[in-house]
Amino acid sequence: MLITDSLISFDALSSLLAACLVLLLGNALCQRVGFLARYSIPSPVVGGLLFALGAALLLRVTGKGIALSSDARSSLLAWG
Repeated sequence: MLITDSLISFDALSSLLAACLVLLLGNALCQRVGFLARYSIPSPVVGGLLFALGAALLLRVTGKGIALSSDARSSLLAWG
């Protein structure tokens, strides 16, 4: 992870870990919140929206943006 004046950058491994944590958080929320389960809202969507809201709030409050690495994306897409 690299922190500069206006950006927080994650390397490939940190980005993958962040994605896994966001997915687990979305899954936990979908299981606990009846509204999400009733309307079959996918857990990646819930986690992604929470991450997007958190990143927007971080940018608004501190002025720091978040940059995630996409180096592993093509390997993971070919694997799955």
